[in-house]
Amino acid sequence: MPLTKLERTRRSITPEGVQAAELAERILGTPPAALLALDPADLDALDRVISRLLAT
Repeated sequence: MPLTKLERTRRSITPEGVQAAELAERILGTPPAALLALDPADLDALDRVISRLLAT
């Protein structure tokens, strides 16, 4: 199985760099609480808005 980006990075950075990379992965991989709390109708509306923005 191929290595993940974080696993490849770990082989070439300091322990402090590994910690910073792990923190970044947690931050980027966790949606904000307000987004997680949206009801399905609001998520659908958000999806429509984002789709339109990306299409322009």
